[in-house]
Amino acid sequence: LAGALVSFAVLLMTVSRGAFVALALAGILGAYRFRRYLMSPRVIGWLAGGSVIGVLVIVGVLFGTSFGATVVERLLGESTQIDMWQVSSGRTELWADAVGQMMRTPISMITGFGWATYFVLPSALPLAPHNTYLWYWFELGLVGVIAFTAIIVQLITHAARAADETPNRADRAYFMAFTIGTLALAFAIFFVELYTPWPFVWAAAGCVLRLAVIGRAARDEPEAPLRLGADAEIGRHDDHRVAEVHLAALSIG
Repeated sequence: LAGALVSFAVLLMTVSRGAFVALALAGILGAYRFRRYLMSPRVIGWLAGGSVIGVLVIVGVLFGTSFGATVVERLLGESTQIDMWQVSSGRTELWADAVGQMMRTPISMITGFGWATYFVLPSALPLAPHNTYLWYWFELGLVGVIAFTAIIVQLITHAARAADETPNRADRAYFMAFTIGTLALAFAIFFVELYTPWPFVWAAAGCVLRLAVIGRAARDEPEAPLRLGADAEIGRHDDHRVAEVHLAALSIG
């Protein structure tokens, strides 16, 4: 809980409205998707307590630090502007420039200009696209952006399905957290492009999907399997434990 609150405070101090919107949307959709696991009195109590502490953290950051005025200006200043350029912090102009560049060479809207060409073309755009989907569309075309989106969707759906299928409550918590986190990521990268975090995202995805595969294999075993020795049984549980340890390490990191 302490780690989550510190992370929330740091997120708040980034003053990233895209991150706030992504987290809110993912939280709402995740709560609806996993509502049958969140309706117990104990979980409701944890959520209520966490919400109260979260509000206290927000108040502390807004009024107890020098970031407060910046946060208020970004949220209540720029966000209430009528001009879309100001509301989006100039992103709409960047997006229009990138799409206009593609429309000057219409085939590029299907094929893209090629990997890592956004900043090196003779008519290169001056600033980053601030939209991962647009970035991949610009460089890899429709095929690339559709494939990337399909991967993200598959990660979310497989993790959500694994949460429903597993009888292990600890594994279900991992699957639910990964589902909501990846959903938030899918929303957030509409407003920003990521560089270095992707290896951690794919590593977490690998650990979560490994847990799902192990759990599914265990459920598919016959009710009275042949005993192949204690080593085989220990090995199966060790695989499960190793995947959990790797995922926990990534969460801490």
